[in-house]
Amino acid sequence: MSDNQTLDPEQIERQYAAALLVTESGEVVGAFSNSDTATDRTISTFDGKVREDDGTPVETIWRELQDSLGIEIDPGDIVPLRSEMVQGTQDEQWEMYHYFYVTIPDEALDRLAIREGQDWQRITGTDDPLIPVRLRSVVDEIYQKLELGIFE
Repeated sequence: MSDNQTLDPEQIERQYAAALLVTESGEVVGAFSNSDTATDRTISTFDGKVREDDGTPVETIWRELQDSLGIEIDPGDIVPLRSEMVQGTQDEQWEMYHYFYVTIPDEALDRLAIREGQDWQRITGTDDPLIPVRLRSVVDEIYQKLELGIFE
């Protein structure tokens, strides 16, 4: 969508809440498919579709993280990064992605009980080859915050 176009909110067909984890020591962690049949071996976000019964995107990502990771997350630890509209690649419908980060204790990585065919993967930096292009700006924003000491 070009900068001079506007999109009527009613044109947004789907909304998603998506998060990356940041440990207290500054490691950035994303979702990684552990399926033997997965063809797309990239790091992604922990995410879920915002449904009417979920309420807000924060409530959606809170539910998704608890369901997917099996750890207790305080909703107050879910910090918004940005929201982006994208056009779906399969049906060309407009989708809204709400990106968040969640700070977790270092030892929580050992307790992650990954479900739903995923595992977790440390992101080695903004140039990590496993990060898809669409997520590079989100990862870059998190690393900028780390450099500024925002997570300390």
